[in-house]
Amino acid sequence: MTRYMPLVLLIALVAAAGCGDSVPRITITEVVDAENGKATVKYLAEEFSSNNIDITAHYTGNGLIMAAATSGGGDGVAGLTTTGSGVEHSFVWDYKTDLGIGRHRNLAFSVVPYGPDGRGRTGVVGPLSVGLPKLFTANANVDSVSVVDIGGGLVSSTITVGDKPGGMAAMSDESLLFVSNYNDGTVSHIDIANPTTINTLVVGTSPAKVLASPDALWIYVVNEGDGTVSVIDTSGTPSVVDTYAVGTTPSGMSLTESGDTLFVANSGDNTVSILQSIDGTPFISPITVGTTPLGIATSSRYTVVCNSGSGTVSIIDNGAIASGPPEVAVDSEPVAVVIDKLSAFAYVANHGSESISVVNLDAKIVVQTIDLGSTGVNLPKDLVLDSTGTHLYVVYDVSSKVARIDVSSLTVLSTITVGSMPVGVVILPSE
Repeated sequence: MTRYMPLVLLIALVAAAGCGDSVPRITITEVVDAENGKATVKYLAEEFSSNNIDITAHYTGNGLIMAAATSGGGDGVAGLTTTGSGVEHSFVWDYKTDLGIGRHRNLAFSVVPYGPDGRGRTGVVGPLSVGLPKLFTANANVDSVSVVDIGGGLVSSTITVGDKPGGMAAMSDESLLFVSNYNDGTVSHIDIANPTTINTLVVGTSPAKVLASPDALWIYVVNEGDGTVSVIDTSGTPSVVDTYAVGTTPSGMSLTESGDTLFVANSGDNTVSILQSIDGTPFISPITVGTTPLGIATSSRYTVVCNSGSGTVSIIDNGAIASGPPEVAVDSEPVAVVIDKLSAFAYVANHGSESISVVNLDAKIVVQTIDLGSTGVNLPKDLVLDSTGTHLYVVYDVSSKVARIDVSSLTVLSTITVGSMPVGVVILPSE
């Protein structure tokens, strides 16, 4: 849930018949975005004569002209009570109906009062950002990407890509989504605003994971079949500009927050390659980790590697990298991992045991295990945290679902059916 205090609060006299204390006035105090398609606009209704008033609500921005806001609840729009010091009211804005899914920035919202003598002083708040994060799943069995409406609990559209899509990464400006096609040796480019495939690039053999640099100038693609990483320059028309040699069967990648260092998990030789992202030069020799390293994630303090073959995660100290870092036992076949913003906990998807392990990275212990159902079909393949760190999204490849997990309670809130065999998931930031 995101809260907005007014960054710019404009109280303007739009029109008023009469004068003095009889003029009603609206003061917007707070906007709370529940990130479920609705936002609650809280305001004070002031009228020194204590007359009941009516209101209308409007929004504008993102190139939109002023439009009436759709109500999703709250205190209504007619017969609202007032006092001289103000009565607290709310208008629940159904922004999903008005704007659709996705994030919407630089909006202004206004509440216009109408008293017995006509219109009063309008309350305006902005700029606002509201909206539902966009979530995408790569569906390996049907060569598609699902665009998921999280609030509505359904797939809003489906995009055709190449043969056996897997890895995905979005540019930070949310313009393009890059999807690796394992059997084609290609990467598809998807226009996010109008979800369609607009181009395809040839990369290495059997491309798997895809990463975007923090500045979105570079896209990295790990190629399992030829032991390389392809580098795509996005500054103009996206094109492959370099290829880095890494270890045997590279299956996962991560970047430091600065984007300077690239970690590559090599499942064929149980190592992690550590390279300068700008030119692929190794910082040090590949370090040894557990058996069959697959998923990997990097934070400001740690790099965590999922060792699928040994049922462990290796925890690399980014400030003192050494071969054979400490391992923590998790559940069967860990395949993917994400780290929270504080570098305090890692969430590990265990494909073989239908569970998520929560690992305290400082203490190097598992502090909680989330049971995903033990049904034989809720096998987690990939996972991602939303930008607020409040929800975890996990794709189940066998049951073809994406699960939404509340991080505070570590419980599954809901599941949404997507395309057949989802193996990758990406969520666009909500801010």
